[in-house]
Amino acid sequence: MYDLPTTRRWDALDAAATIALVVAGALVGITHGAARYSWLAVAVALTSLRVLAASRARAAQRRATRAAEQIAEDIRTSANYAISDAFTPILRLVTELFEAGDEVQREAIRAQIVTSVVYAAAASIGPDHGVRACFFVLDVDTDPDGDGPRRLRWTGQQAGRADEPRSPFVAGTESGDAAIAMVMDDSYLFCRDIESDPPPGWDAHDHVYRTFLSVPVRGVDHATGMLTVDSLRPGDLDPERDKPIVLVLARILAISQISAGA
Repeated sequence: MYDLPTTRRWDALDAAATIALVVAGALVGITHGAARYSWLAVAVALTSLRVLAASRARAAQRRATRAAEQIAEDIRTSANYAISDAFTPILRLVTELFEAGDEVQREAIRAQIVTSVVYAAAASIGPDHGVRACFFVLDVDTDPDGDGPRRLRWTGQQAGRADEPRSPFVAGTESGDAAIAMVMDDSYLFCRDIESDPPPGWDAHDHVYRTFLSVPVRGVDHATGMLTVDSLRPGDLDPERDKPIVLVLARILAISQISAGA
């Protein structure tokens, strides 16, 4: 295994040998006879030492590069296996859903799909106690005036961190309007750090998590809800890396929910 201080030691030795070589070279120029030959020998030895140190430093750097590449490859392989392990049972459940013979059986399969999708959303970010995924349903029948959806209601389905969502997403509040609009507009919400740069309305509630990514659960023309992942540490979520996977999971959720007439 590559040890960073090893390279530093060889670099330090190279630098020390260089300084000593300058001194030895100067002494070669001002001495005579046997002393001059002695310092010349020292200069040759120091030159050889410099070559050795530079060679060892380059070899250590090559080992470091290979080790880093191997670590990256191991991480990619582990991530691919984790995603495959999470998606395979979900896709099997979706197949079973459309092959089910009655509504009671389909409803039981839908519940399994929701559980599996929420688990996969948390696992896709990383097997860490700081990550949590939650599924919210869009209530369209809570508006007495018929003006549109009034609430994103937590379904009780979550995975990862144990604490439950505490902030309601209700129309008429900044955070509620933003979340509902995100679902209706088929966009997404991401906050890198709630403490330093909270979205409108998020600072009105006491949140345990520090960063979140929320995507709509919807089909082509039918909004169903919201799938959200959050974490205790800023930097755990990256929309470029995480949004595609969470979106695919949300689409799978939408298919199962729409088939129920939600």
